[in-house]
Amino acid sequence: MTKAELEVVLGTPGPFVPDQLIEGFVGVTVNRSCRCRALTVTLEWYTHGRGNRKTGAVQTVVVFDGDLVAGEKGLYPFTLTVPPGPFSYEGTVVSLGWRVRANADLPWAFDPKTETTIVVVPGVEPLHSVDHGPASLSRRGSNGLGDVATLVVGSLFIFVPALIVGPLSLGFLLACVGQPGLANLFPAVITAGMGTIFTYVGYRVVRPAFIRIMARRRISVFEITVSDTVSPGETVDVRLEITPRSDLLAEEVRVELRLAEVAVSGSGTKKKTHSHKETLASVVLNHAGTLQARRPVTFSGTLTIPDAVGLSFAAIQNSVSYQLVGVVDCPGVFDPEQSVHVKVVPTNLTRGR
Repeated sequence: MTKAELEVVLGTPGPFVPDQLIEGFVGVTVNRSCRCRALTVTLEWYTHGRGNRKTGAVQTVVVFDGDLVAGEKGLYPFTLTVPPGPFSYEGTVVSLGWRVRANADLPWAFDPKTETTIVVVPGVEPLHSVDHGPASLSRRGSNGLGDVATLVVGSLFIFVPALIVGPLSLGFLLACVGQPGLANLFPAVITAGMGTIFTYVGYRVVRPAFIRIMARRRISVFEITVSDTVSPGETVDVRLEITPRSDLLAEEVRVELRLAEVAVSGSGTKKKTHSHKETLASVVLNHAGTLQARRPVTFSGTLTIPDAVGLSFAAIQNSVSYQLVGVVDCPGVFDPEQSVHVKVVPTNLTRGR
């Protein structure tokens, strides 16, 4: 049995909004008399899911220090202030929560601690301390040098091992001819297996880069313009400017809002990245038609951000981000795309923009 037991009791269960006070008390039941160096209450956010857990303490208060007498029960009030984010989020591979944690620092003894979880949501009052950045942003089609470099590196993973593994495997197999047993076949199997692994890795690297390069060759100018910050439930203006290199048959031209969750687990050689991507909303700007070669064309429209969309969040090894992606849906060929990152923020940060 520990020398003391703790309990956190909140005056209201929430949810809480920025600048709101969290009031409550820590109940302490003393089992054995002891000295308490500090009884602290901490407000902190934490990530959970498939990645490594990260925490961030935003406020800590000391509510008591002194002697605890066996048999006594004490109530120690505290007040904390909710900061302007991040906000609670429940995702597929990464989630973010909040908790109020109490800890008693007892010398030469196990430190008792307890916690209670809370939910933090956007408020309705303006948060003047946040920088909005530019009102809008745009991005033109890139020159594709990054994809070309990726294609070269991935090809090395495919062809160089093949040039080495092929002759080695053949040599090992020829050496097995006329030899009793299967022992001499083992090197050939291992060599072929390693070659297969390298080829698979190269394929996974090359394929998306190849698709982007082939799609980019069909359009010389592809620009998307949109506000750099959006809010749940907001209707935002989007504009696409496209100049095809040659006549381009398009089933439709649309804009999509895409979610990307990233969580990293483990470290070193056991490090693994978990990701989840999902299209949350889309709007068609133009239906079937032919885009004429070297003639600029502009498509405009509005996209409604879903009410239930989570807010953008980034911490070490955990992130929730969004992209607005312009897509030219071409039948039977690679679809040209252009994307721009947008930040999903509370409604009070985009109001009056």
